Amino acid sequence: MALTTVYKPDNVKTLLGTGNDLEIYHDGTNSNINNATGSLRIQVDEFRVKSQDNNENIIRGSKDGNVELYYDNVEKFRTNPGGIKVSGNIACDGDNQKLLLGAGDDFQLYHDGSNSYLKNSTGNIAIEAKSGEMSIKCIPDGAVELYHNDGLRLETKSDGVALRGTTNYVEGLLRPWAATNTDLGTDSDRWRNIYVYNDIDVKDDGKLLLGDGDDLQIYHTGSNSYIDNTLTGDLFVRSTQANGDVNIVCSATNGGFIVKDTDNDILINGVAGAAVTLYYDGNTKLETQSTGAKTTGTHIVTNGINVEGGNLSFVDNSKAKFGTGDDLEIYHDAWHSYISHTGTGHLYLYGNGTNNVIIRADSGKESIIAEPDEGVKLYFKHLYNAIIILVLLLED
Repeated sequence: MALTTVYKPDNVKTLLGTGNDLEIYHDGTNSNINNATGSLRIQVDEFRVKSQDNNENIIRGSKDGNVELYYDNVEKFRTNPGGIKVSGNIACDGDNQKLLLGAGDDFQLYHDGSNSYLKNSTGNIAIEAKSGEMSIKCIPDGAVELYHNDGLRLETKSDGVALRGTTNYVEGLLRPWAATNTDLGTDSDRWRNIYVYNDIDVKDDGKLLLGDGDDLQIYHTGSNSYIDNTLTGDLFVRSTQANGDVNIVCSATNGGFIVKDTDNDILINGVAGAAVTLYYDGNTKLETQSTGAKTTGTHIVTNGINVEGGNLSFVDNSKAKFGTGDDLEIYHDAWHSYISHTGTGHLYLYGNGTNNVIIRADSGKESIIAEPDEGVKLYFKHLYNAIIILVLLLED
């Protein structure tokens, strides 16, 4: 049977099947293949859909191989044994169009017009930097975990965040969620050591507390600064370095330092450029002055007093007293000077055994001269007269 070309005008159909189920025709604009019953099957080992000029691929399919889709003769979509391969972008036409993954659409990726969403309904969300190396894990109703080289480093918890590892770094500012309501550690969960390069900044009335019972407290009230030793033991300020000093420095302009007891009685008061005053039970006992020091009250000396330059001065009626019972007193009462022996025993005036002991009623005018191994000479009007002077010869 010779093959011939069959020509049919527009809209004249080739009908196939008992019920004319398959129609093939051209409507003057487009070519149509209409199947009314069952499937339309094309059975081939190689399938090609090409452009009318046969220069560009549109669809290609191979038995036991790929199905390929093209755009302008450039492959954009390909099936493969593991799934599909897409070259270029995947665009969803319109908001709320979702990429659904999983047998029950468990994983969804979409944009709602305002925000983008990645939603999971079964199991965890895990992000691996490479196969088997966890980077981020999101657990439903639980933690978010961050990893480094598959090692857990940060974990969110119901009451905060847990940092893991031997060293944790913060670049920039580490700040609380809101002011005055966030603690760093607890009374039982404490940081081991804190290393600070610059400042520890504490607001007014905030305290640096040291000791198990907060025994030592350092703080500022907005008006004054305090170092309080509140509970156990003594307060020591020490310099343990050889030749090291302990310096207390105050402002040179109206500055000073005051040491008080807990009853607010002053113990020591130092004023810049002026006096340092020592107190007993709130009463002044020693005050430095520009010319020396002023003391108030009785002075008990156990190892003697050495005066190197200057004078040891007493005001009128102030007495230098000697002896346990103040037996010997030396003083001036504004009119006269006294050496008063009021206690036990005799009053002795000793020389050195070589020189005389001289008593003068006036400067340069002898009244009594006691000569070693000789006698005592008595003078009248500075004249030594054997007739009126009684010479007492003292024998050994």
